[in-house]
Amino acid sequence: MRNVDELVARERRGVFGTPSLCGTSLALLFWWQSLTPTLIPRAWQMQAVISAVCVAVGYGFGALVAHGMRRLLERSGRIPGDVIRRRYWIALAVVWLTAILLGAPRWLGWQNAQRNFMGMAPIVWSSGVLMSALSLSCGALLVFSGRLLANVVAAGIRFITRHVPAAVSVSATALLIVAIGIVVSRGAALRALTVAVTSIHAPINASTNEGIVAPASASVSGSSASLVAWPTLGRMGRDFVATATTAQQLAMFHGADAELVDPVRVYVGLGSADSMAERAELAVRELERAGGFDRKVLVVWVPTGSGWIVEKAALALEQLYRGNTAIVAIQYSFLPSVVAFFLDAGLANEAGNTLFTAVRARWSQRPPDRRPKLVLFGKSLGTAGVEAPFVGPDASSSVTNMASRTDGVLLVGAKQRT
Repeated sequence: MRNVDELVARERRGVFGTPSLCGTSLALLFWWQSLTPTLIPRAWQMQAVISAVCVAVGYGFGALVAHGMRRLLERSGRIPGDVIRRRYWIALAVVWLTAILLGAPRWLGWQNAQRNFMGMAPIVWSSGVLMSALSLSCGALLVFSGRLLANVVAAGIRFITRHVPAAVSVSATALLIVAIGIVVSRGAALRALTVAVTSIHAPINASTNEGIVAPASASVSGSSASLVAWPTLGRMGRDFVATATTAQQLAMFHGADAELVDPVRVYVGLGSADSMAERAELAVRELERAGGFDRKVLVVWVPTGSGWIVEKAALALEQLYRGNTAIVAIQYSFLPSVVAFFLDAGLANEAGNTLFTAVRARWSQRPPDRRPKLVLFGKSLGTAGVEAPFVGPDASSSVTNMASRTDGVLLVGAKQRT
């Protein structure tokens, strides 16, 4: 049986020494797979975070597999020699280098094809370089942190084995692992992740895209007549209200002699009011000011995590009804949906429920023959907010609630449920 000093030396080599060959191989596979596109285009910062996490997860799985294989090989006496291992490492290094050189341009091609399809501006080559560099460096840092944590747990287990009676050592070991897991996941790791993503996306939310200026139309938020100040709307909110379908666009589609009106677009940003309830109340007042309750169709729109409104969907609706529409939305986060889902869990549901309840309460006060069609729209994380006001004890009752309280609902890219 190995003595304690040998075990300690081995654990130290495990932290600072050569990484797992199998773990590094799976880390490469996970990193490459993380580059493939999903329903929504990704900025390089978000892709870097996702890929870094995938590198760490892949390495962890690979290290576990390698540990089991090493035990089997030790029993059979077939442990590969240093020469064979060195050749494997050289081959893996070549594969890694090739993947990095091909992965960045491949990711750029995938993302720009998706962005072109969705009418978004393309990203430049430097984004691919930054994505690769940051994802790999952060992934390596996560792997090192994981190895360090594993060795801390191992040291704790050795201490328990030496000083705690055998009758309670198993329970004490399990308690130690659970305690460390809680401290790391809900303490330092979560706090660090929150600070990191906030520092990246808060300045983006405060910025304004090139060519976007405050609207002149009184029928949209952010104008001089609006109750919602232009600087409080956030980047996505300013994009939304500044690009409302114009009279010229409507006339080009329907003809100059058609009966047309300026569409209503109401958006309340995170900076427009302090709480979700206050933002919903402000949205209703802004909707009344702009004449939204007098339109033919009124849409309660739950944005994605970043506050994004799908511009083409809004344009299609306004063209379909010749501008006789109103869209109302409140921002609940400035983080991308995949991040907001974990860090701002439940905010999309709260936003959808609060806004719909407030809008429908005011809508219900009008005579039935003067009520606009009341519909809801949500994409990605926004679909959770659309569903929230109608959740019942089962699927059938939820659909019944939705059908009885609205004139229509459209969900795009909804979360899968099992």
